[in-house]
Amino acid sequence: MSWSALAWASKQKTGNGTNKLVLIALANYADDNNSCFPSYKTLIILTELSQRTIARSLKQLEENSFITIKQRFSEYEQSARQTSNFYQLNINVQFNLTPSHIDHPPSHIDHPPIVRVTSHITNHNKPNYNSEFELFWKTYPNRPNDNKYGAFQKFVDIIKKKEIAFEGLIEKTKWFAKTQEGKDTKFIPHCKTWLSQKRFLDVEKPTIKKTNLNMLVG
Repeated sequence: MSWSALAWASKQKTGNGTNKLVLIALANYADDNNSCFPSYKTLIILTELSQRTIARSLKQLEENSFITIKQRFSEYEQSARQTSNFYQLNINVQFNLTPSHIDHPPSHIDHPPIVRVTSHITNHNKPNYNSEFELFWKTYPNRPNDNKYGAFQKFVDIIKKKEIAFEGLIEKTKWFAKTQEGKDTKFIPHCKTWLSQKRFLDVEKPTIKKTNLNMLVG
């Protein structure tokens, strides 16, 4: 739970009480990165709303930029079964609610939107990195004097071209970081190089060595 996320959610003007309740429910599960992935079943139990009502509120919250929704799929099953969605709370973002987005339920429930990654420079000429990249950057092993903005440009390009799903890239990056533990940091490739050469495609999940009981006995 993130208290800052809960405090933020409680102060938002979302257009109606149902949207506010769903936003607070998401904040209740938010981590330090203001992200969470509760299932519809969990949200139904917490809010006592129907799945249809929750889906409508989630759609309106995303349309008004309170949250960003991304699909998640299990990478451990051949069927690539969809799991609960990934929700990013867009804290510190300015919101402009228009009457067309308030209390006007859609005629049908759309599928969760595709991740849209954009990049731009702020008025202070400093890169404005999105939450997806910040999560990736924290996951990638620390490399002194790494080019964060260069890595960001390659990250945006890879996600935009759908060369790998965001969730898949995060998993691959976690596995890669595991293999770099204890190594001299100067031998860790620059993040931009790692992305440019698509080295993430070669990363496999580390195998866990099991101790042979017979070896222990001798």
